[in-house]
Amino acid sequence: MNTIKDLYYGKIKPNETEFRKGSENDALLMQIIKIEETLNKTLTKEQIHLFEKYRDAQLQLSDLTEFQAFCKGFKLGVNLILDTID
Repeated sequence: MNTIKDLYYGKIKPNETEFRKGSENDALLMQIIKIEETLNKTLTKEQIHLFEKYRDAQLQLSDLTEFQAFCKGFKLGVNLILDTID
């Protein structure tokens, strides 16, 4: 396996996460979807628009946080490798 080649050609996608059916992540995602559906039924159009803006900002924050954690973990891994060389 050539990790660099696989990463370059998109076989490895560190920014994508798949949830296994029945996992804790899957259960939380289903809970979020159910709550959002309930909110959409009870909110006014104006409130739905505001909630969508909130949700989009929250998703952007989550994406940025995941990227920063990935970078931190990658740097930590590289530093661990470098420490073994010294």
